[in-house]
Amino acid sequence: MRKRELGKDLLILLLFMVISVAFFAQQTIGGKTLLPADNVFVQEPWASYAAEAGVMVPHNGLLSDLYLQNYVWKRFALNSLRGRSLPLWNPYILSGMPFLAAGQHSAMYPFSIVFYILPLAAAYGWFAAIHMFLAGTTMYIMARTFRLSRLGACIAGVAFMLAGSMVVSHVFPMIMAAAVWLPLLLAIIEKLANLADDGHEQLVGYLPYAIVGAIAVGLVFLAGHPEMYYYVALVCGLFAVYRLARTAFATRRAGPVGKLVLILGGMVLIGAGLGFAQWGPLFELVRSNFREGSATFEEVLGWAWPKRRVISMFVPDFFGNPSHHHYFDLYQWQRVAVSRDYYGNPITSPYWGIKNYVEGAGYLGFAASILALIALLRRKGRHLGFLAGMALVSLLFIFGSPLYIVIFKLPGLSQVHSPFRWIFPFTLCATLMAGMGADALWQGRPQEAGRRLGGLLDRLAHQALPWLTLAAALGGTAALAGVLVLKERLLPLADRIIRRLALAPNAFSSPEMFVSYMFRNFAILAVAMLLTGIVLLLRRRIKSSPVWGALLVMAIVVEAFAISWGFFPAVDRDLVGYRTPVADFLQQDTDTYRVAKYAPTGGRPFIANSPWFYNLQDISGYDSIIPAQYVEYMQLLQGQHELLYNRISPLTEEQALQSPLLDMLNVKYVITALKDEIHTEGYTLVYEDEVRVYRNDDHLPRAYLVANAIHIEDVEERKAALRSVDPREVVHLEVTPPLEPHASVPPSFTNQVESLRYGSNEISILADTPIDCYLVLSDSWAPGWKAYLRPADAEDPLNAEQELDILRANLNFRAVAIPAGRHVIRFKYTPDSVKLGLYVSFIAGMILLLSLALWVWSRWFRITEEEDDAQRVSKNTVAPIALNLVNRVIDMVFAMLMLRLLGPIDASEYYYAVLLISWLDILTNFGLNTLITREVAKNRADANRYLSNGVVSRMLLWVGAVVALGVFLGLQNLVAPVHPATIVAIGLFAIALIPSNVAATISAIFQGHERMGVPAAISTLTTLLKVTFGAAVLVLGLGYVGLAAVSIGVNLITMVVLYILLRRWLFDPHADVSFSFQREMLRISYPLMLNNLLATLFFKVAVLLLKWRVPDPRVVGWYSTAYKYVDAVGVIPAYFTMAVFPLMSRYAAESHDALMRAYQFSIKLLLTFALPGAVIASFFARELVLVLGGSAYLQATPLLAVMIWYMPFGFINSVTQYVLIALDQRSFLTRAFAIGLTFNVIANLLLIELVGYRASSFVMVASELALLVPFAWGVHRHLAPTPWLQLVWKPLACTAPVVLLLALLPHRFALAGAVVGLAIFALGMWKLEAFGEQERLTLRKAIPVDRLWSRVHAWLPITSV
Repeated sequence: MRKRELGKDLLILLLFMVISVAFFAQQTIGGKTLLPADNVFVQEPWASYAAEAGVMVPHNGLLSDLYLQNYVWKRFALNSLRGRSLPLWNPYILSGMPFLAAGQHSAMYPFSIVFYILPLAAAYGWFAAIHMFLAGTTMYIMARTFRLSRLGACIAGVAFMLAGSMVVSHVFPMIMAAAVWLPLLLAIIEKLANLADDGHEQLVGYLPYAIVGAIAVGLVFLAGHPEMYYYVALVCGLFAVYRLARTAFATRRAGPVGKLVLILGGMVLIGAGLGFAQWGPLFELVRSNFREGSATFEEVLGWAWPKRRVISMFVPDFFGNPSHHHYFDLYQWQRVAVSRDYYGNPITSPYWGIKNYVEGAGYLGFAASILALIALLRRKGRHLGFLAGMALVSLLFIFGSPLYIVIFKLPGLSQVHSPFRWIFPFTLCATLMAGMGADALWQGRPQEAGRRLGGLLDRLAHQALPWLTLAAALGGTAALAGVLVLKERLLPLADRIIRRLALAPNAFSSPEMFVSYMFRNFAILAVAMLLTGIVLLLRRRIKSSPVWGALLVMAIVVEAFAISWGFFPAVDRDLVGYRTPVADFLQQDTDTYRVAKYAPTGGRPFIANSPWFYNLQDISGYDSIIPAQYVEYMQLLQGQHELLYNRISPLTEEQALQSPLLDMLNVKYVITALKDEIHTEGYTLVYEDEVRVYRNDDHLPRAYLVANAIHIEDVEERKAALRSVDPREVVHLEVTPPLEPHASVPPSFTNQVESLRYGSNEISILADTPIDCYLVLSDSWAPGWKAYLRPADAEDPLNAEQELDILRANLNFRAVAIPAGRHVIRFKYTPDSVKLGLYVSFIAGMILLLSLALWVWSRWFRITEEEDDAQRVSKNTVAPIALNLVNRVIDMVFAMLMLRLLGPIDASEYYYAVLLISWLDILTNFGLNTLITREVAKNRADANRYLSNGVVSRMLLWVGAVVALGVFLGLQNLVAPVHPATIVAIGLFAIALIPSNVAATISAIFQGHERMGVPAAISTLTTLLKVTFGAAVLVLGLGYVGLAAVSIGVNLITMVVLYILLRRWLFDPHADVSFSFQREMLRISYPLMLNNLLATLFFKVAVLLLKWRVPDPRVVGWYSTAYKYVDAVGVIPAYFTMAVFPLMSRYAAESHDALMRAYQFSIKLLLTFALPGAVIASFFARELVLVLGGSAYLQATPLLAVMIWYMPFGFINSVTQYVLIALDQRSFLTRAFAIGLTFNVIANLLLIELVGYRASSFVMVASELALLVPFAWGVHRHLAPTPWLQLVWKPLACTAPVVLLLALLPHRFALAGAVVGLAIFALGMWKLEAFGEQERLTLRKAIPVDRLWSRVHAWLPITSV
């Protein structure tokens, strides 16, 4: 039954998809493109080739933005990704500007993958069809959540997806990408509120809906349209407040309301975090936008709809349609082309609206409008009052009510000049009410209506309105028939109407045209009314809701297709990026330069952004975000009269051609129409065909040298001076020049640089100068650019680089001061806002995944007492390992941000502080974690005693350890002074150890109870807090000292949460302190502490030795960066052995044979991960280092390539160590670690001096092997001989194909080779039967695939509701 109901839902969604693909059939399956590439053929250079290309009249001239903006955005993003770089900076317009931050390209929006996998010309049609489908689907979900029937929800979905405002907005993919998620968000708010109303107590029950809501919020942000952020936020916020009020009234308790506020707040916060990768950098960029405060409230109201626009809500083409180029002439009785207006001027479409068609589209469809009215008359529908109120308020804003001041005064909305976009909330509310009206009609009129006003309204809705609709349709049809009969007599009246209506003479050539065109419009309305009236009246006779619903859908679809189908172009895909000879001519010049257009008489060659089609860089541009500094610069060059339309205009004044400001822009070529000529001195005609191209002989190169700089404090004086400055002699800086002025410049000095390698995100310049001077780069100054200088003959370029300050020069450009000599100067765009944005989005995504995992775990997994050892180990292994792998991933991503913000030197200091604190932590731990876990596992009744005495012991140990640390730092200062900031960081970390010690003791209690998942889960929570607050302090510039301070707060939270869970799930702790018991604990744990200390020294002593023995302060940073990957993979053996340790302890006491089998099985499992993992990580070491730290840490590559080979030996050592602990061989472990540490220290001291810091990575691997020897001997002596060859030969043999594939394949196929190699490895392990029959049985028990599948199968019918 439930599957049948699900089938009905899927059938409706299939209907939405069919309608969507049918609407865009030409642009999807028809082989055409949605891009209006034909529009540019009215301008040169394409106009000269319009006939050859088969373009007579562009289909819809209003849609050029899709081609001039969105297409070039998508093309640039795609080309950047193909070139293996992020599209961070756009060099093609406005002398360069941030690209990824700008947002409206929607490059990070998930559904933009369509543009990455399909040809761009084809992708636009599919993107539109998908989002039309999504609009219907999300409205359907919203309607069902608002308790509409499938009939009503289907009507609402079809009406919403085909509403005029939604259809025409496909010209703006970024707007549609945000708008389609508004219904889903409202549905989620309603669903969560319903749960609160029903008294749902468990927060985990809210999770799936909150997760979906957070994803929807993230998608809105990733769509990248700032205005839509506001509209979606305002509508959702108002509805949330309304639902909270209803929940408060319904429950009359603060608990449900508080819970709902918490969940909604978390959902929005996580969703905003998910989209922060886009809106974070965008927020930084818009603050420099020229539009800030650029319009008054009265001017904004001027962009609202005029009152007469209301007629277009019922007759959408009343004011014409830009895609109409023909009409049926009733007087000639034939189809006639639109060619002239009333004054004889040429036109191509009959449009006479004050608002353009896209901005003025508010048509719902007649059927939807009548159904919405029926819902209002019947007062039928959940939250109908809110929907009607929101629709009314939206209409008031659309038509420019003074009430819009409430919106205008909100932060940021002074830049939003489009009150007409409130049509989206209006459309949503009205179409949802249409679904409610359909439900009301189908359910019939209530019997108890009586004679009250309500009964009268019900009768009006059910009886009168359908008949009135039909009567109006028949009356309209009769009127149209009358027009046909009396059409000649109507001509004088039509002529008077044309002359009296504003702008009508611009659209109609004659009264005959006016009558004929309006006849078509009102005929469509009459047919729509007729269809609607018939379907509404048929309700009484049709007994099947699907049949009646199908008729309603047909009425809506027929009207929508009659009005809107054909609005979008279906252009030949070959026209996209159409090449003309002038483009080929300009591309022959391989120099780096910009072009400008000169249009003194109004001709517009290469309309805005179009040079970008051919990768030509242009000083003009068309974008909604234009940096204010560039606008100021261009206004010095000439007046800018197109800023209202988000454009930098072409040159129109001859004096601009003579200005040094133009030369500074690196304008080498100026393009004019054939009717325009340049006679200004310094310009040479170099091309003349479809356009003219002049070379500016005085242009400055993209990068040039200047000997002197000046700074003028007064901004206006500085601007005035720029108009007449000789840019070759002096550069104007925003700050005091850092170099002393040159009284005289030697003759050997020249402005020219030797070479320039120009990329979007990175520029490399080779310059040779006899004096200290300034290198000026004619690209826009912007935050996020960094500059580096190194000698041209440096043997190690990366190590030789030093960072330079980038100075803002000549109002808009970049400059750096460089010393005399031959140097390479490298500019790199690496904006912190993008790094932070990606980082925050990752953290939000991890929180979503963890929330989903929590919900899945709570639904499918239960802790039971009837578990065998394998199942218990699995449960105690899988969750902790999974969570700690998540922790490692989060920590690695945080390291990616941290390393870039700190730099290698500060990273070295940070890692050094962390190293010392890790040793201090061992002293305060004193092996008590292992002891408490072991003893509580044996006898849980002693848990409270171990907790009390463990905490007290650790506090006493902390005091002693801090004293020892102070002595150590004092001694070190005598040898090599420690940076004061590092001492402060160490002190803060030491304070953080206090709550950390308490939390660690509680965690040991949980582990002793074999509840390893609890501390692992809490660790994940606190890891998220640590990296969130850590990112904040780094962005605030508090550095690694701030990170140390954050650890105090995070550790306090960890301690408190664990204590609360301890009391709730295990026992209520109380004081049970015994100093004699503590002495006994410390006596027993001392060897464990010593072993742990030796083990930590064994792993990390190289950091201390490198800091002492290598003078370069970056080396520790490089080493520790490589070691991050060792730490990351180390979680696998660490938590695996931690999970099996209680089991091994029992085996050690009961059965040495069982312990040996478990040991061998563990070695096989760990080698299965270690061997192929080491091969792959070693091969991809450079990529891994680049991902983690960037180019500043590339010196860590050879370190990582070697040290990752610790994995096979280290993994075996990890499990062997715990076997020896289980056998109570603590003293043996001490001796073994002492041997390994001694080897490590001696080898490092010798080889670092002889070979260099890279020797430390080889020593690390050799030390693991040196430690394995005594470990293996210990197992042999105290347990049993280990068949090493039998254990390792099969994994080694299976790893060989991975090595061969990676070694032999070209590097570009390395990733595919790794995947294939892993598959061969798995197949080989299976064929060679690396695991015995009993071991395979144990694996099946530990990983209950069969049980999990049965649960999924059982759950699917439930979820199909």
